[in-house]
Amino acid sequence: MTSKMLKAFLFFICFSLLAVSCTHAPTDQKSNGGTDTVAASEPLCIGGNDISKYTVVYRRTDYYNVLNRLGDLIVNDYDFDRISAEKLADLIYSKFGIRLEVKCDDWCDETEYEILVGRTNRNLHPTDLTEDEYVIRTEGKKLVVCGGSYGSTWHAIDGLENWIAEQTGSGTDTLDFTAAHNIDSAYDVKVIACIGDSITYGSTSTDPAYLSYPANLQRLLWKDYIVYNYGRGGKTMRDDLEDSYMATDEYRSCLENPIGYDLVLIMLGTNDSARDPLWTSADNAQFTSSCKTMIDAIQAKNGKAKFVLMNCPAYYGNGTAGSAWVLNAQKKTFTELYASGYDLTFYDMNRFTSTEMGEALFPDTLHPSDAGYVKMAAGVRDLVISIMTDQANQYVVAYSN
Repeated sequence: MTSKMLKAFLFFICFSLLAVSCTHAPTDQKSNGGTDTVAASEPLCIGGNDISKYTVVYRRTDYYNVLNRLGDLIVNDYDFDRISAEKLADLIYSKFGIRLEVKCDDWCDETEYEILVGRTNRNLHPTDLTEDEYVIRTEGKKLVVCGGSYGSTWHAIDGLENWIAEQTGSGTDTLDFTAAHNIDSAYDVKVIACIGDSITYGSTSTDPAYLSYPANLQRLLWKDYIVYNYGRGGKTMRDDLEDSYMATDEYRSCLENPIGYDLVLIMLGTNDSARDPLWTSADNAQFTSSCKTMIDAIQAKNGKAKFVLMNCPAYYGNGTAGSAWVLNAQKKTFTELYASGYDLTFYDMNRFTSTEMGEALFPDTLHPSDAGYVKMAAGVRDLVISIMTDQANQYVVAYSN
């Protein structure tokens, strides 16, 4: 055999061995067609059933049908339980190297082996959870991961991850989540109450339940906050007027809600402007007194709550709404209450709406459009984060004598 023939023969043998080795090398082909590999640790079972048999099933959020038609107006993802379901699937993959399929409950037939995320149409979730509670429990061969809110469902995945870490650290050979491991726990979801008139309620939006500024705020802060909309159209701050907000069912609901508020946003005054141009110093005093009465009543049941007084949004009509008299009364109210020891922040909604929104987003000159409420909520989101994390915000007005 010549030298060239010997080299060719050796090359052929090496190539064949390499091909055989590649053919038998372990790979992790996932159901969604991915090719990433992850080194699996101990296997995971649910009630003795291997995790690889399972599908992660979620319920499409009730936001979806309303917001989907708005197209590019809503830029962030709002299918909350799908996001949580994908988080769970990613957790399983990162820990065990197994990629589970994620499916919407309306689009897949029910099977024996399902991990149910949120309140699916399988109807195996608890119905009595408060907003901050969550459970992880077996129901037959299924695993239910559900919270009393979208955010607590998201954080329930963290609870499952903690369980996996604890079990792995205990040295067990197989992780088997059984009825004995059911988890009933809670995550400290912060709670926001939005008090106001028709602008808070969401008048002129195409769907106030989902497109008011509080509803949009909930969408933006869904992982860590619950937002209540207590808006009622045509109401005033002042409690001596016929249309006082403090005489409404919304105000009573705010006071009677058993869940404690962490933050209360108050935006009343636009309808008080009907008193203009007859506004006097006595009106200023009555406005301040009414605001104090409201805050005292809410704080009596919510001792930890912080309060934000927001002045009137910009008004582009020819009437008296949001007039200088009321804007002045709102600033005086903040100054007096803050000086007397109230934990109160003053947010210049008038300047925010003038600077960041403008007349085009107020189609009837008083109420925002759908796009306007989206923009307003983004501003309030930044306000909430600044207050809860003690950061600066350019539209928060500093106290001054």
